[in-house]
Amino acid sequence: MSTNILEALTDLRRGLSHAAVVAFSESGVGPKQVLVLRELRRAGKLSQVELSRATATEPVALMRALDALERRGWTRREGCSGDRRRKLVSLTPAGERELDELDVAYEALSRLANGALPPRERAQFCSLAASISSALKGERQRRQG
Repeated sequence: MSTNILEALTDLRRGLSHAAVVAFSESGVGPKQVLVLRELRRAGKLSQVELSRATATEPVALMRALDALERRGWTRREGCSGDRRRKLVSLTPAGERELDELDVAYEALSRLANGALPPRERAQFCSLAASISSALKGERQRRQG
């Protein structure tokens, strides 16, 4: 077992990614698409840039996800009256209904991940992850400042 945080997080990300692919495989959508749908439900209408940032998705990957979701009729992009270059993304009623179905697989994945640790260790893990995230964000802000 590595004691390098970046290696451990990479392994965790790979494990989570694999489990998410399996969890959503029957739905025909990928984990990134589910993440986009869930963020749109949480936030409502977002610009593509805001959605890219909120989901930590590269713009090209976000465009692929949005194209696929739009083809299914689950999202829509519309122009912004104040800026013709800006596109606002939102869920459609069909997307909201489908997301309700996807929530079943999401909750099963969540139970699997949360069940890997007893409650006390899970709380400790979440606290440690928040500390690492805060430190990394602080470093980024120092570099930008």
